[in-house]
Order: sequence, then structure tokens, then C-alpha cells
Amino acid sequence: RQHVTWDFFKTWEDTVGEDIARHTKPVKLSRGELVVLVDSSSWLHELVFRYKPTILKGLKERMGEESINHIRFRTGDVKEGHGERD
Repeated sequence: RQHVTWDFFKTWEDTVGEDIARHTKPVKLSRGELVVLVDSSSWLHELVFRYKPTILKGLKERMGEESINHIRFRTGDVKEGHGERD
């Protein structure tokens, strides 16, 4: 496994915007599934039910259609270090 790179974090922020990026952290990219930590259940709900399709579309446009097929959000600490990539 490799760490999710700084470039990916920059792509994440460019895709979701500064406000959402402040409350989230991508931690793992494996077999087309991106796992993203979210700092609260209210943000988790908003992301899953309001923003997920738009975020997925934006990431595919920036990284290629085959790069990410699914995003899984879960609550967690978004302030710690970088995640992993398979």
C-alpha cells in the first residue's frame, strides 16, 4: 500500500471546495473505492445525500473515468496524517 499523495489531496480540495475539504479527509483508495473521513455525522449526511454524485463526477473528470467508482464516507478524525492507497 502507498500513502494517498499530496497531489490527490490537492485534487480533492479542488474538487470539493475549501469548505467541504476542511471537514473531510480522503484516507484510502483501493480498487476504485475512495474512503473519506468526515468530522461529524451532520456533514456525513450532507455529503452522502447531497454532494456525493457531484464529487464523484468531479473526481472522475480530474483523475480519469476509471480511477474512482465509489466513495464511502465515514466519521473519523480528519486532522491526523495522510491515508493509504493500494
